[in-house]
Amino acid sequence: QKSASHSKAVVSTQSTGSAKRRWRAFCQLFEYHIDDYNFGTLLRLDCKKTYNEQNTTLVPRVQFLAIEIARNRLGLNMCHFGRGTEKEEEVKDEEKKVDEEKREEESPPVPPPDSTSE
Repeated sequence: QKSASHSKAVVSTQSTGSAKRRWRAFCQLFEYHIDDYNFGTLLRLDCKKTYNEQNTTLVPRVQFLAIEIARNRLGLNMCHFGRGTEKEEEVKDEEKKVDEEKREEESPPVPPPDSTSE
């Protein structure tokens, strides 16, 4: 849930005038460092979905790179590798441990072997 909101928050702010000015100033910092820094690039609005008309927007290349780097650091693109975010993995591991502990508590105790019958 949190990862989806991160993804949308990174992209949705670009529609306001102040956000556009901030992105423009950010992009200008890379004018002499990244080839074609302002070249139009397709960006997925929701990184968990595929590229399609409703899920893409055109942004400068450096903005695309900044957003994708942020998504990678947050683990939002891990869904494309068959894995969730690190936090999701941690939650799954914790749930698995709790389930195993419950099963151990619910199973009847095994009596120790009778040592007198030898």
